[in-house]
Amino acid sequence: MYEESQDRGNEERLQKGTQTEEEPAEVKRARGPYRARSVKTRITAVARRKAMHIHRQYKHIPYTTLASNRRSGALVCDEEVTAEVFDDLARRKECIQCAVTRWSQPRRGVTPGTRRYPVGATFALDYQGPITPPSMGMTGFVLIEDLGSGYYEVYGVKSKTQVINCVRKWMALMMSYGHRPREARHDSGSVEIGQAFERAVRTMGVRPIQTPEHIPEKRVERLAQTVMNDIQTGIMVTPAFSAKDWLPTASGMADIRSMLTTEASEQHGAGVTPFELITGRRPTTEDVERATWGDVVVVTTPKKKRVNNKMGTTRNQPG
Repeated sequence: MYEESQDRGNEERLQKGTQTEEEPAEVKRARGPYRARSVKTRITAVARRKAMHIHRQYKHIPYTTLASNRRSGALVCDEEVTAEVFDDLARRKECIQCAVTRWSQPRRGVTPGTRRYPVGATFALDYQGPITPPSMGMTGFVLIEDLGSGYYEVYGVKSKTQVINCVRKWMALMMSYGHRPREARHDSGSVEIGQAFERAVRTMGVRPIQTPEHIPEKRVERLAQTVMNDIQTGIMVTPAFSAKDWLPTASGMADIRSMLTTEASEQHGAGVTPFELITGRRPTTEDVERATWGDVVVVTTPKKKRVNNKMGTTRNQPG
């Protein structure tokens, strides 16, 4: 009997503890149909800066991943840097480097986070100069690359203000092969960000896209370094060339590389070259002869009698 009364008393106390007082009808009407609303978390500028520092420290891991790790406890940081801070930065797309590099660099195949450009629709341009000594009266060159195929051209200029004329030549070349460029990606150079350049490009029916400062178009910047290396190699292996012949060397190398496969061209099929994507036909021997300025021959002796490799060049004059 004593145990049953004790259990009954415990049940009554538990029921009393879980019951809530009924609110009067006037309070319910004044409060409205909803109960207590969730309080919006206030995100401070200091918390955003700390979260962006963590994002850079972890090699630009996506903010959504950092938010999920913060909720699960895998990421330990300051108390004010909550998962909501990372979610807010993800919505705002605060990291410019992530917003640019995630789709500006096509890779083999189409994978998440990359972008596949149509052939002849988007091109990137970059100015290199001043270069000494001048070549054929030119002190620099403008590099324009089609991002859909990897085909590019090198145009000599006497000053950076002639970039607009190079864009006109590129447009005429693309339209002669049946392509219609619609977008032009460029860095924050003094000419490219000018109103005259924007007006001229828009008059051609092309929308200029300026990349953020200090974060240029990655592909064309790397291609510019490749062109400079090609110029040095071409001058060294061709006795008929000197330092002032860097412009014809760059133009010849551009024609040769257009007949080789690139990562952008292989997205359209194995063994497809940028020359074929732009012109619509395969390169012939006449195209190769037109692109070369001399014959480079490497002569090797049999392995048993080999002493050193001998490299020689013919004495053909530049074409």
